[in-house]
Amino acid sequence: MIKVAFTTLGCKVNWADTEFLRQSCQLAGFEIVSFESAAEAYVINTCAVTQIADRQSRQMVRRAKARNPNATIIAVGCSCEIARSSFGEMKEVDAVFGTSDRNDAVGYLLKRFCAKSHLGGAVSSGQSRARAFLKIQDGCDRGCAYCIVPSARGRSVSVAFDDVIKKARELSHHHREIILTGVDIGQYNSKGRNLEDLVDVLTSDNSVSRVRITSIDPSLMSERMLSFFSRKDRLCRHVHLSMQSLSDKIIERMGRSYRSREVELLIKKLGSLVPGIAITGDLIAGFPGESDSDHLFTASLLKKLPMAGLHVFPFSARKGTRACSMEGFLDSRVIKARAFELRDIAKKLRGRYLESQKGMVVDAIVTSDEGDIKKEVEAFSDNAISISLPKGTVKYGAMAPVRIDFVSEKKVRGTWC
Repeated sequence: MIKVAFTTLGCKVNWADTEFLRQSCQLAGFEIVSFESAAEAYVINTCAVTQIADRQSRQMVRRAKARNPNATIIAVGCSCEIARSSFGEMKEVDAVFGTSDRNDAVGYLLKRFCAKSHLGGAVSSGQSRARAFLKIQDGCDRGCAYCIVPSARGRSVSVAFDDVIKKARELSHHHREIILTGVDIGQYNSKGRNLEDLVDVLTSDNSVSRVRITSIDPSLMSERMLSFFSRKDRLCRHVHLSMQSLSDKIIERMGRSYRSREVELLIKKLGSLVPGIAITGDLIAGFPGESDSDHLFTASLLKKLPMAGLHVFPFSARKGTRACSMEGFLDSRVIKARAFELRDIAKKLRGRYLESQKGMVVDAIVTSDEGDIKKEVEAFSDNAISISLPKGTVKYGAMAPVRIDFVSEKKVRGTWC
C-alpha cells in the first residue's frame, strides 16, 4: 500500500483542509503515516500569513525530500496560491496546488501511483484528532491592513446551512467536540442564516456533540450570541477574540471595525455572565505608527481585563499587504521589546485565570495519543485548559468530568471524578 504523509502549517482552517485531504486519500486506498515516517508521498499544507510562515513552509518541503529523496512532494495551500510559480521552481517539489484547486492533489496522487479511487462523495469518517474541525466558511471580505489571507483564499464563501448540520451530526458519531472553523466565521451567511442561527441549531440538537467556536471579530459578538454562552450547555465556555490592539488609533490604522471601549465592555460582560469562561485573544505588537502611549494604553488595559490568555505576534511586514507600505515602521528592537512585555502580561493573566479554576470540576476530552508511553494523559476542557490526568481511566477521545487539583506555570493536574 502506498504511504502518504501530511503536515500542516498555520491556522485551524488549514488543519480542516488537511483533514479532508487525509480522509480522501485514506478512502482512495492510500495508507496515512506520520510526517516523520518514511513515505512514498508527502503533502505540505503551507501558510502565508507571515514571511516567516512562508519560509517555514519551504523548509518543510526540503525536510520531506531529505527524508526520502525518491518521494513525491506536493505543496498545497495559501503560500502556493500566492506564489505558485515560486514553489513550482523548487527542485524538491513535484506538484503545486493552491487554495482554489487544493483538492485536486488527491487526483494527482491517484494518477501518480495508479491507485484505484473509492471516493463516492463527501468524506464522512472520523478525523485524526480527538476533537474534530468543521470548516463552515472560507475566504474574507475584510481588508485588514496587515492580512494577506484575502489574496490567498478569496472572498468569503459559506458552506450551506443544512450541509453543516449534516456534517456535524456525522462527526458527532466519532468525536465529542466539534470546532467550528473558518477564515472569519463571523462572516458566515447561508441564504440569510448567520453564525448565530447555526450555533443555535447545533447546540439545540441532541445528536450533535459539544460545539466550540474559533476566533471571532469582537464586533460580531451580539447580545444573542452572548446569551448562548450562558444558556447553551453544549457550547464550550471559550471565546477567542481577534482584537489585535486596544488603541483606537492603531485599530483604525489596521482597518478594523470596532473600538477599544467596545472590546473592554464585551470582555467584562462575558466574564460576569459566564462563570469560568476562558476569554483569549490575538494581539499584534509594534504595528506601524504605534506610539509609546498606544502600546502603554493596550498594556495597562489588558492587566485589568478578565482574560485567560493571549497570542502575541510581533509585527512582521507581509509583502502584498497595505501595512507593508505604511509609514511609521518601528525599529525591530522596539517591536521585540513590546511583544515581550505583552507576553509577560499574557503569562500573568493566564496564571490568574488558572488559579481561579483550581478546585473546579470541568468536562474534559482525552487528547493524548493512545500509543503514548507516559503514565499521564492530556485532556482538554470546555474552557480551554489542558489538564494532565492519570492514564487508563478514560480512553482517547472520550469525555468525562475532571477536578482541577494543581496549577503551576507549566502544568495543570487533575483527577477524574
